[in-house]
Amino acid sequence: MAETIRSLPGLFLPDVDTQWVREERDALEWTVMKSGLSLIKRWSERGEYQKCADLAARLLDIDPCDEALVEYLVTATLELEGRVAAQRALSGAAQRAQQELGLRPDWEQRLMGTLAPLPN
Repeated sequence: MAETIRSLPGLFLPDVDTQWVREERDALEWTVMKSGLSLIKRWSERGEYQKCADLAARLLDIDPCDEALVEYLVTATLELEGRVAAQRALSGAAQRAQQELGLRPDWEQRLMGTLAPLPN
């Protein structure tokens, strides 16, 4: 399933805007997101953070505003590369979501708070 998600070429019939295509596109995206999140959750529980980061990044191409995906990406990046890299990943995800939404996402400050350095 992970390989199938990684190899998706993009939106289903991107140049067609009929009700049927929109409904099919939404259904396909929902199925991909649900399956992908299930895989990421399993990998995260097993400590397979590189797989989590790779798949979360790919799924964020489909839904750049998904808070759970961003949280998995940030957690995996924290485990793999440290706090500064995780903060960069979060900032990049928030900027991308802002482009989509037109405003900064609610989850940005909450997740940034989890990455703040511990006081001495």
